[in-house]
Amino acid sequence: MKQAWTFSKPRLLGIVWPFIAVALFQALLGCVSLYTMSAVRSYVAGESLWSKGQKDAIHYLSLYASRHDERDYLKYQKAFSVPQGGQALRKALDQPNPSLADARSGIIQGGNHPDDVNGIIWMYMNFHSFSFMKQVIHFWEVGDGYLMQLDELARHIHERVGQGAVSAAEVDQWREQINVIDEGVTPAARAFSDALGEGSRLILNLLIAVNLVTAVLLILLALLRVR
Repeated sequence: MKQAWTFSKPRLLGIVWPFIAVALFQALLGCVSLYTMSAVRSYVAGESLWSKGQKDAIHYLSLYASRHDERDYLKYQKAFSVPQGGQALRKALDQPNPSLADARSGIIQGGNHPDDVNGIIWMYMNFHSFSFMKQVIHFWEVGDGYLMQLDELARHIHERVGQGAVSAAEVDQWREQINVIDEGVTPAARAFSDALGEGSRLILNLLIAVNLVTAVLLILLALLRVR
C-alpha cells in the first residue's frame, strides 16, 4: 500500500498543483483588490475633507474681511491647513525623488487616518499615470491654484487689518475677490469629486471583472482535470 501511494504521489501532485496555484493567485488577487478599494476609500474621504476645508476657509476669511476678528482668521488658518496638507502630499510625490516623509505629513495634516497613509501613497505612486488618476490630479491642481490665491489674499487682508483704518471700499473689494475665487474653486472641487468617483467605479468594475474571470478559469481548470 505504501509503495502504491509513493508511486501515485507525483501523479496526484500533477493533478492538484494547478488548483493550488490558482487558489493562491485568487487569494493574492483578493488581497490586492481589498487593499486597492481601501486606498480608493481613503481618497474619497480625503476629497471630502479637502472640499469641506476649502469651503470653511472661504467662509471664515469672508467673516474676517467684514468683522476683522482675529478669531475668524485663526479659524480660517485651521480650515485652510486641510487642503494645504493635500497639496503638500501631491507636491511631495510629484518630485523626481518623492519625499515619503513629507507625503505622510501632508496626509495627516489633510485629516486622513494614519492607517490610510501607506495606501494613499501606494495608489498615487502606482496609478498616477492612469487616465482617470490624471484627471483627478488635474482638477486637484486647479483647485489648489485657487486656494493659493485665497491664501495670498488672506495674508494681504490680515496685514492690512493689522495696520488699522480699513475702509468700507476695501472690505467690499476683498469680499468681491473672495467671491471670484469661490466661483472658480467650486466647479474645480466638483470636477475633482466627479473624477474621483468615476475612477473609483472604474477600479471597482475592473476588480470585479478580474475576480470573476479568475473564478471562471478555476472552474474550467477543474472540469478539464476531472475529465
